[in-house]
Amino acid sequence: MDERLQFDGTQLTFQTALEEEKRQLIAWHFKSSWLELPQAVRLTALSSENKFAQFLFPVDRPLGQMLEMRIPRPANRYYYADLGIIKKVQTFVPILRSNVLFICDDGSLMYSDWFSFQRDHASPPLLEQNTWWEFFTGYSLSAH
Repeated sequence: MDERLQFDGTQLTFQTALEEEKRQLIAWHFKSSWLELPQAVRLTALSSENKFAQFLFPVDRPLGQMLEMRIPRPANRYYYADLGIIKKVQTFVPILRSNVLFICDDGSLMYSDWFSFQRDHASPPLLEQNTWWEFFTGYSLSAH
């Protein structure tokens, strides 16, 4: 399981580094140099009532960095982070998704992979993968 998303009791951290092969493939897809692609990390927080909030953090070093994110009231919520490319204004294209992290009220942590989380917590935006992807990204998998 990819545990790039970590919580140390006060802040979340996310490792943005990718392997060279993956960077080359993404650069080829976007027809641009990897170093020229505007990158960001989108953090999604999901409550047990399926209310979500998203936060966007710019990535300053395209070859990888440990991004630190402070969040208010972290307990009793699910978190996952996406590394992505800003393709156009307001279009975030995810290229890497972290594991799903649940921070319990007592501060303990539980991790799960994305597919298990989606299966166990299906809600209307999560029912169809392609519809979900377009809903959160504005980027159609079938059109590209």
